[in-house]
Amino acid sequence: MLGGVADVHFAYGGHQSVLDAWVGTLAFTGQIYGDFSGYTDIAIGVALLLGFRLPKNFNLPYLAISPMDFWRRWHISLSTWLRDYVYIPLGGSRRNHYRNLIVTMLLGGIWHGANWTFILWGLYHGLLLALTHGWMASSRLNRFGQLIPNPFKIALTFYFVSLGWVLFRSPTIQQAISVILDMHSNFVPSYFDQGHLMTVILVISGLVGCHLISSITEWFHLQKQDVLHPSLVWTYIFSALFFAYILSNNNQPFIYFQF
Repeated sequence: MLGGVADVHFAYGGHQSVLDAWVGTLAFTGQIYGDFSGYTDIAIGVALLLGFRLPKNFNLPYLAISPMDFWRRWHISLSTWLRDYVYIPLGGSRRNHYRNLIVTMLLGGIWHGANWTFILWGLYHGLLLALTHGWMASSRLNRFGQLIPNPFKIALTFYFVSLGWVLFRSPTIQQAISVILDMHSNFVPSYFDQGHLMTVILVISGLVGCHLISSITEWFHLQKQDVLHPSLVWTYIFSALFFAYILSNNNQPFIYFQF
């Protein structure tokens, strides 16, 4: 569902309204998370049936409070590999710390493909990480950051991550720049119909709900309560059945099949 909305958005070559640009961007932001997290969850579940316990690959990434926190939660297997086999061999935090962060994420972007948009996406996240580390290295800025409420940090991190997804999804750098500019300045009538908008609202709400349910489950786990409350179990079951029904006619291929 979200993939179809995102395809319409990123196939459009002209300028878009602020609403259109944000609807399309949020559609892809939800699509890539649902797509990638979903099929890694399938792999983890199949492995459990065979007696293997694979590590978690996503940990509520859109609740991250900083770019560093995001990469601890998103595609954990890849980010861990980049840390252990690229960042640390380059010197880690011992020398040329900021350079190592940027080079590591740049290589992470190249891993996704030779397109300049992937390279720029990796560079973008490398710069975000370097700026975040620089902020935390300043005692004054770090103290100020601790005063900022977590909901604001989550919203700001989600905003910067969403801008990065524009680079990741756009076929060219020129289109990515155009979309980002439209997201902030092009106040003209929207071309998306109400159905597209409701689709995005529905599925994004579902993603938020999944994050909340997972957070509650994590809380139960931390409280050493292995048995979930029946209301949570039934919430999982009905949510799964509901989304299986509304997505039953979806033939959108997995995004990460191309990598």
